[in-house]
Amino acid sequence: DSENCGCFGDLIPMTPLQALIKNIITLVILAVIYKKSKDVRGSFSKLVILFLAISTVMFAALPISSQSKSEGGGFINFVENEEFVNIEGKKILCFFDAGCEHCQHAARSLDSLSNLSEEFPQVHIIFSDTEKENIPNFFEYVGKEYHYQVMPFANYDTDEIDSYMEITFPDYDNPVVILYDGNRQIRLYEGTGEREFKSEDLIRILDNKE
Repeated sequence: DSENCGCFGDLIPMTPLQALIKNIITLVILAVIYKKSKDVRGSFSKLVILFLAISTVMFAALPISSQSKSEGGGFINFVENEEFVNIEGKKILCFFDAGCEHCQHAARSLDSLSNLSEEFPQVHIIFSDTEKENIPNFFEYVGKEYHYQVMPFANYDTDEIDSYMEITFPDYDNPVVILYDGNRQIRLYEGTGEREFKSEDLIRILDNKE
């Protein structure tokens, strides 16, 4: 979970991982001080007590969310288009930034593929609001306007997972393209590395040649 764990309140937002790193650094500093201390009587017990106190605060502050991005069908839960959600056959969900060139290329590839088949899956896009003013230009480049919604880029003020970053970061990089059969996730493409979107791979799956 990448939400703010609340360890430093709202002044210094920290994720659980960042909080853990902070605590480890704190313990290393304390260990160095302990080793250099001349009065070692009771120092070890004090160090243990301080470690337990820090650990207790850290885990007590971790938010408990009712949703998890690690679930196979978890991404579909964030779609506001009920018609898209209720499609029982193949469908494609994308997470894009309107100003991201890789996202634009992926969307254009989807448009090109859709022109090759009348039965191409319906596409729904979730944009972050960081560059929402570029959405018209995005679709102009793509050549077609798909159903879409816009959500906050980051929102760490609630315990809910309700922003783009909380859904995708740090596990997935733009562009994210997910193929579903009903609500069952078949393939997830992300980033520009080994798991990047490949139109030929998508066609192979759609043609049942995988």
